Amino acid sequence: MRTLLAFLLFAAAGGATAADPSVRAYALNVNNPPKDAPKEIVSPAYTGAYLFVQVPGKHIVTIDTAATKLALTDDKGTDLGAKSPLPGNAFASDKSKEQARLYVLGSKAPAAGATRVRVKGELVLLCGTGEKTATAEKFAIKDKEKVAVGPAAFEVVTAKDKMTVTLKAESGSVKSVAFTDAEGKALTAGGAINLNTAGGKIGQTATFTLPAKTETVGIKVVYYEKVEPVKLPVDTDTGVGP
Repeated sequence: MRTLLAFLLFAAAGGATAADPSVRAYALNVNNPPKDAPKEIVSPAYTGAYLFVQVPGKHIVTIDTAATKLALTDDKGTDLGAKSPLPGNAFASDKSKEQARLYVLGSKAPAAGATRVRVKGELVLLCGTGEKTATAEKFAIKDKEKVAVGPAAFEVVTAKDKMTVTLKAESGSVKSVAFTDAEGKALTAGGAINLNTAGGKIGQTATFTLPAKTETVGIKVVYYEKVEPVKLPVDTDTGVGP
C-alpha cells in the first residue's frame, strides 16, 4: 500500500513545474520487522526514500552513482545507513526528460518514535544539452554491414533467420534513432535504446528489428551536443507515517 501511495503521489507531482533545478522527497517505503520474526519469511529492515527531481531546460540521461553522495537520517538523529543510489534508478519521467524519480535505500528502519526522514547530500546527474542530427542514406541490410552515424555505430546481424540492426555508442548522447525506407517513408522498427553504466563507463546499445524483405534503409540519429554533470544540493524530508 505504501509503495502504491508513493507512485500515486509521484504521478501527481509530475504535473508540477519549476524554474530552477530542484530535488524533494515525496514518500517513504519502510520495512521494520519484529526482532523475533523468522528470517525465512521477512526481509531485513530498510528505509527507502522516493525523490522527485526537476532540471528545467536539460535532458536527464542518468545518475552518476559514483559522484552522488546522499545520507538518510531520521528526526531522532539515527543514521539509516544509506547506500549509493542504484544505477538506472534515476530516469526521465516525462517526454521532455526534464523530470526524474530516484529511490534511495537505507539499511535500517527509523527509530521508534521518529516521524520524519531527511535526505541530505549531493545528487549528480548526467544531462544532455543541445541537439545535432546525423544521417546515413541507403544503408544496405545485409549481414555484417556496418556504418557510423554521429556517435552511433550500426551493424546488421542475422539472428534466427531475421536481419536486425544493432547500435552501439560509447556515451549516453544518442537521443533517438529513426529509419526510413528506400522512398524516404518512415519505417516501424521494433527495439529500444538501452543505457549501460557498468564499471562506471556509460554506453548505449540497441537491437532494431526491421520489416521483412527490407533491403536498404535511411538512418537518422538525433544526439546531444554535450552530456555533462549537473550537481544538485539535496536537503529534503518527508513523513514516516500518513
